[in-house]
Amino acid sequence: MNEIAKKENLKLETLELDVDKEESVKNAINKIVKEKGRIDILVNNAGINMKKEFTEVTDAEFQSVITTNVCSVFAMSREVVKHMLPKKSGVIINIIMFIMTWKGVFDKRGHYLMIEKAGLYWHFVDLVWVFVFTCFYLF
Repeated sequence: MNEIAKKENLKLETLELDVDKEESVKNAINKIVKEKGRIDILVNNAGINMKKEFTEVTDAEFQSVITTNVCSVFAMSREVVKHMLPKKSGVIINIIMFIMTWKGVFDKRGHYLMIEKAGLYWHFVDLVWVFVFTCFYLF
């Protein structure tokens, strides 16, 4: 990414973190706020997928999908909102579901089973409340 930014003459800074590890998330967000003074936008775009038959996915692999695709969204959003709320400003974008909906993936399938497989079905209400809470208090 740094190479592309340099080639395109873009001002870009990167920060490596592991979205699956709570301490890494907290450290990264705190570092950004310490250096920049605030966070205006969070784009949750980390995600993994198992490219194998449903019946072949192990519990450990499924848990890995849940951790990255669901828990990291919550952890990143929670830590960023802590810094957005006092400023009453900020935007959080959960990119994967937006892209899939925009491309009509769910309409083409005729169902939303993928959301259930990713674990979002069971956490949907929690994520909606995070979104509503964020929008209501930040705007």
